[in-house]
Amino acid sequence: MTNQNSRFITYPSTVDKVRKTVMIIDIKPADFIVLNEFLQKSTNDFDVYLYDGESHDLEWLNHVTKDCDHVLIDDTSQVRITPESTNVRYGIGLEYQTPYSYFTKLIDTVDAVSV
Repeated sequence: MTNQNSRFITYPSTVDKVRKTVMIIDIKPADFIVLNEFLQKSTNDFDVYLYDGESHDLEWLNHVTKDCDHVLIDDTSQVRITPESTNVRYGIGLEYQTPYSYFTKLIDTVDAVSV
């Protein structure tokens, strides 16, 4: 079964919150491809906001991250979100090396709560 309900949202768009929402800042193209394939096969629904540091619209970023359940930031990114305790940095040498590794744990947690 494939999931047709997860969606990617980019600047300057926003959507009403109807499912688990994740912001990913400065995702690498290869990581995006892997995550997209994973979410297409997942039975869980997500709204995934994507923000690159080039957008420079901090008002939009602040607005969106307030409503997100999770915020993932590439460890090489210059973007900082406060408070730091509400976001997870990912990259080589960290607990989560890619957004995919974070989503697999997140989905395991969602499935455990649903049971």
